[in-house]
Amino acid sequence: MNTTPDTPTDGRAADLRDELYGDLLSLDEAAFALNISRYTLAKKIGARQISTMRIGRRSYVRRADLSAYITTIRKNGAERGTNPAAAPEPAPTQGE
Repeated sequence: MNTTPDTPTDGRAADLRDELYGDLLSLDEAAFALNISRYTLAKKIGARQISTMRIGRRSYVRRADLSAYITTIRKNGAERGTNPAAAPEPAPTQGE
């Protein structure tokens, strides 16, 4: 194997990435966190509902931007009288 002293090993590369880009999520990670498909995430990014940043050819979502989007969704749900995070209320039964 031909490595130079400047080439980090896999473990060091992962540690360096976490140190430099720790607050960044890949698009797959952001979609997973929101429990939506990557396609739906792409539509929200295109509609400028979620901000992204590019490093090289890859796009990332900052954790702060994801949190801001979630806060906006919760606030808008509260304004409409709904709470998107809440489970629907069960239907009343005949005896009640």
